[in-house]
Amino acid sequence: MHYSKTVKTSISTPTCAPSTTTPCWFATHQFIVEMIIHARLENHPCRTWDPSKALLFYVPFYGGLYSSTVFRETNHTLRNSLAIDLVEFLQSQQW
Repeated sequence: MHYSKTVKTSISTPTCAPSTTTPCWFATHQFIVEMIIHARLENHPCRTWDPSKALLFYVPFYGGLYSSTVFRETNHTLRNSLAIDLVEFLQSQQW
């Protein structure tokens, strides 16, 4: 997968010493990884706008961000309802 340097540096911060020859790690908040993946896939050279040519579908759902807003909900049915609704909707699609 091709990774854009712009995407890496604009979303996360490198945590390596300037003199090191090993690759840098990036300090990234645990709930932002979903957005990084989404941004990288949007610019991927294998992306197609034609669903009939697609081998894989990526549906952006920021589950980490969503769950951080409802994690104190004691009713698990209510807490998980958005994710379940999304899965049911996707399963009903022809693709």
